[in-house]
Amino acid sequence: CGCCYTSPSTHCEADGSVLSLTLPIERVIDGKYRLERRIGSGGMGAVYQASDLRLDRVVAIKVMTGRLFGNNAALRRFEREARAAARLQHPNIVAIYDFGSLRGDGAYLVMQFVAGLSWRAEMLRIGQIRPVRAAGWFDQLCEAMYCAHASGVVHRDLKPENVLISGASGGMEKITVLDFGLAKLHALHQTHEPVLTTEDSVVGTYGYMSPEQRRGKTVDSATDIYAIAAMVAETLTNCRPPMSGASRKWLRRALRSHEPSPVVTELVKLLSRCMADLPGQRPTIQDLRRELIPLLRACPSLVNVNPVGTGSDAATIPI
Repeated sequence: CGCCYTSPSTHCEADGSVLSLTLPIERVIDGKYRLERRIGSGGMGAVYQASDLRLDRVVAIKVMTGRLFGNNAALRRFEREARAAARLQHPNIVAIYDFGSLRGDGAYLVMQFVAGLSWRAEMLRIGQIRPVRAAGWFDQLCEAMYCAHASGVVHRDLKPENVLISGASGGMEKITVLDFGLAKLHALHQTHEPVLTTEDSVVGTYGYMSPEQRRGKTVDSATDIYAIAAMVAETLTNCRPPMSGASRKWLRRALRSHEPSPVVTELVKLLSRCMADLPGQRPTIQDLRRELIPLLRACPSLVNVNPVGTGSDAATIPI
């Protein structure tokens, strides 16, 4: 169930299972944050719902996994995520509250707690997303990424797993962009902050990577535009990008419609520009938003060419 306990507890109060050590850390971190339950996990660490004992509020804490304790590269990624996200203040970007080190050369990151499902989980739950609903999601995503790009931050790992949907059961829906662990910070003219790069040559999730990102070349905001285009096609059709990476050929196949539609034709043209091989040929995030949102609001439902099944995702904040 993911609940956390303090020694000398030996069995879970919820299901009676024998407790086991999952991370080599104390339940109360730095005397400030008490871990309550695990809500997500990934390659870099685990995410916990926690209590901020000083401010009496619920937070989310990402803790580096035990096998990465002492890994300098992993520590730099944690620091990069803290610096990138803390640099951004936007209602659709997860807020960063604190960052610190742990005994044994580990690290933790304290974030805003957002209750909801991941974008991926919502697609798995109901299948294809109606274009008019997707318009609301992408409108907010473009707003968030405009803030990031204007601040010199390139996310580099935009995908449905890294965006939360709140209020999906009814009312006004809100999206929140997460996981800036692969973000790249560019020095801005108005600051003296150095460029922060990664030690990896190729990072990200291959299906959503731009061609330059797959080759390990220098990337800029255009690589996020490529990923957003892949997300649009996937969201409307439930057709996941191939492992070899999203392409214009895949895009045209995914966005076919029952009958010829001028709106779908224009949408394919726009997303094809977003997936241009040369970064300079792709639109900016402002131009993408201006053209994309009206097209989505007018778009008919598309053929599901490659259903991926249904399911659920209980993780509140994925990594």
